[in-house]
Amino acid sequence: MKHAWWRWLGLALTALALCGCASGYLLESNVQAFSSLPAVPANPSYRFERLPSQLNLPAQAQLEQLADPALFRAGLKRDDAAPQYSVLVTARVQRTLSPWADPWE
Repeated sequence: MKHAWWRWLGLALTALALCGCASGYLLESNVQAFSSLPAVPANPSYRFERLPSQLNLPAQAQLEQLADPALFRAGLKRDDAAPQYSVLVTARVQRTLSPWADPWE
């Protein structure tokens, strides 16, 4: 009987530790769009513009692939040859340390 009590205590502590580790995930997104147009003109087209720091990044191509369907739903068509508009897509990831993180580990 004495060993069963220790087993239950060990399982309870393990479950508590796992619950605490699984609950610390936060994802925020902030989308900003700037335009001075009163309305979208007929048959608008766009191309993706890249900053010099974004030219050879594989992640930039993935971002553009994610933005492409949203722009299509907004009524824009991609046209790299003769675009009316230029679209610049950026993303930033910021990691924050847990208040319980050990800086010496």
